[in-house]
This record gives sequence, C-alpha cells and structure tokens, in this order.
Amino acid sequence: MLLTERSVPETTKNYIECLPTELLLMILEEFHPTYHGKGEYRAVQALASVCQSWREVILDDPGFWTHIILHATRNELEICSDNTGTVTSGYPARLVLHLKRTKSAPLDIFWSLTNEAHPQLMDIIHSMAPLSRWRTLILNLPRTGQTLLQGTSHGINVSTGGEPEMPRVIGTFENLKELSVQGFSKCPAYWVDLVESTALKLEELDLGMANEKLVQTGLSSASQRVSKLTLP
Repeated sequence: MLLTERSVPETTKNYIECLPTELLLMILEEFHPTYHGKGEYRAVQALASVCQSWREVILDDPGFWTHIILHATRNELEICSDNTGTVTSGYPARLVLHLKRTKSAPLDIFWSLTNEAHPQLMDIIHSMAPLSRWRTLILNLPRTGQTLLQGTSHGINVSTGGEPEMPRVIGTFENLKELSVQGFSKCPAYWVDLVESTALKLEELDLGMANEKLVQTGLSSASQRVSKLTLP
C-alpha cells in the first residue's frame, strides 16, 4: 500500500512537530531567558534547532528576545551602513533584528559603558527601544579615569575622567520596575534626575558602592517608593 499523509506508520511520525502551537508555547515558556548570559541564548539557539516548527514559534515569541544588551564588544564596533544610512550588517544590524523580535514587549536592558558605544546606538534606542518600554535596567559604569568613547548621531565624544559621559536619551522611565547601578563611577546627574522624576513604578533599586549615597540625595524619593532597596 502506498504511504500517504493519512497512512504514515506510527513509527515514522515526528510527534515533536505534531504538538499544537498553544501547547508548544506553554512548554517553551519555561525556557524564556531570565538574565543576560550567553548560556541563556545558547539554550534558545538549541531549542530553535530542534525542527522548523519550533524555530518559527521561538522567533515569533517576544519572550525569548526581551533581554537586550545595548553595548557592543570591540570587534562589533565597526560602522556598517550602505549609502542610504541603512544598517546592513555587524553589531547594529543584529541589535535591530533582536529588537524587532521583541515586537512591543517590555524590555530588560543591560548597558555597560566599559566599551565604546556604537555611533548608531542612540538612533536605534530612540526608534526601536524607547525608555517607556524598559522594564528593568542594569547599568554598569566604568572606573573613574578610564578612557570612554561614546557614540552619538553627531559623532563620538571622548571622556577620560570624572563621571561617564552617558548620552541623553529622550523619553521617560514610566514602566521601569527594577534598576541596578553598578561599577566604580557615579551615575550622571541627568540619568539620576530622570529616574527620580519619571520612574514612578520602580519596585526594586540596587545601588553599588559608588552610588549608595544617592538614596539621601538624587534618588531620595525613588528609594522611598521601592519595595526592595539593596545597598553595599
């Protein structure tokens, strides 16, 4: 007898691909990343390699992509754009693709200023990752006196000491729930004021040694609003 779709022997069926999408989503939700580690995304890549149906579900599920690392490694800092200014390859293109997969879901941001920021980063943030979407923010600040290159749409600013020259991002932290400020430098006053005045839903605040005094000064109101305050 000829084998048809209705007469495929039980031993040849791929039951992994036969799972209903709703059930598959419930199972895969257990593997949503919970932090910004490489191991988390290796697990996502492994799951997406199981079969085509799993890959399609994972690529379409924002929950697998909401942990965003804004900074780039030194090898990723080459500007890659065509004559129209459209991002084509390299770090910014991968960040753009990552953000597209989040759709409109809340974002969990990790931003370290120990490496040079890509010149297109601020434009990407403003267009695809506005502050209103940030749910959590881990901010890592460089040691005072470290040479720091910051990219903006107008070029690259260089700072060699004092507070890190963080760019001024337009927007408000209206949905920020958790903030962690770590590293060896003080958080720039502009960002402190932005958190104090707009992060009205902040629930957890974690300040490193360089910024613990902010609970008495710039973040006095925010520190009283939170349900969990962590200090050195």
